[in-house]
Amino acid sequence: MNDVTQEFKRISLGIVAIEKQIRFIGYPKIADMVSKLQEEEKMKLELSAKLQIAKQEAIDNPDLPEKWNEVVLIKQRSVIYRQSIIL
Repeated sequence: MNDVTQEFKRISLGIVAIEKQIRFIGYPKIADMVSKLQEEEKMKLELSAKLQIAKQEAIDNPDLPEKWNEVVLIKQRSVIYRQSIIL
């Protein structure tokens, strides 16, 4: 898992560098769009990680049905968030 985290960090730093270059050459609106897109991807990734952890906790604790409620809530948040990106 650490390799994946490192790769995401490397990609993120590369995108930040590109965003800064775009801003430097005089396209602040495009740079803002790149920055916003990166923030949205970060949020989506965080929600996916939270969902995966919640699912594993629910599987590991079958005697705690509230763990599955948490999975449902995170899924709902994820759907709402993705819909807000589309709009």
